[in-house]
Amino acid sequence: MHELRERREAVSNCCSMMTSIPLQPTFSHLGLYVTNLPAMEEFYCKILGFYVTDCLGNDDQEMIFLSRSLHEHHQIVLAPGLSKTAFSTINQISFEIDSLNSLSDAYQGLISEGIRGMKSMNHRGSRSLHVPYPEKYG
Repeated sequence: MHELRERREAVSNCCSMMTSIPLQPTFSHLGLYVTNLPAMEEFYCKILGFYVTDCLGNDDQEMIFLSRSLHEHHQIVLAPGLSKTAFSTINQISFEIDSLNSLSDAYQGLISEGIRGMKSMNHRGSRSLHVPYPEKYG
């Protein structure tokens, strides 16, 4: 219990510090370098429900813009450029889901799409399903 109280105080102090900073940005979008653009487009669209809003460039220089919102031109940009021997520097990208039942349904749906290597976790107040990065299993 003592540890939880310390965490809450740290978050409270962090939030109060953030309000004193003049610049308070809102997250806009994320750009990802990928090795297999078609596979990544399929994952984000077919599995996560994004849709392609725009494409820029041609052939090996094409970038794909994705969104799940009609109000945002893009939330994710997929761009070629990650070497096949390089490791991704992304630790995780997180999405919320409305209930534990929906999380279970999502797990079953991902299994039916051939995705393996998922791990479920309990993060003290939230449950999650960690899905391997698509380029690693595809």
